[in-house]
Amino acid sequence: MTEEVERTCLALAGNLAVRNGNTISLSLDNGQKKFFINTPCDNKPGACRSFFFFGFNDTINRYVVLENWADASYNHFVSKTDGKTVELREPVYFSPSGKQVVSIPANELIDSSYDIKIYDFENGKAELKFLFYNQDDWEFVSWEKSGLIKVRVVEANSPNHPYTASLQMVDDRWRLIEDTPSKKD
Repeated sequence: MTEEVERTCLALAGNLAVRNGNTISLSLDNGQKKFFINTPCDNKPGACRSFFFFGFNDTINRYVVLENWADASYNHFVSKTDGKTVELREPVYFSPSGKQVVSIPANELIDSSYDIKIYDFENGKAELKFLFYNQDDWEFVSWEKSGLIKVRVVEANSPNHPYTASLQMVDDRWRLIEDTPSKKD
């Protein structure tokens, strides 16, 4: 994200989000502020981290702040109500309703704690609805509709790869359903 994009996002937010030098300040409904402070490199490349204000999402009542490290990026979804934060690896994809978000990290070598996470921001709360890890490299394809996400394995520890799969809401729970591989002639 460029500084020019951040300036536009800050202008749209008015006094709700302000950058002062290396610090981003977010105003919360409870009168408090939430701060994100850039960390200088100090000749240690792995120590550098910078934050960029990316906007406010009315649908889920959350600020979105992007955090960049040398080798990874994270999205912080900050509740405007109380400042509680959900952190998801880049890239993230919003559902058609804007109330769910799926995170499928592009570089599994950086963070091996999950391959796929789905959060639901319904009713103003952040609720982890799905967490999946199997050491394959997954890729987002599309939100077909709320309750149905298409994904694919781009590199796998499975003899059946490459393959596609669906994340489907079944009986009020997300399920990963592998598509049946086609037989090769």
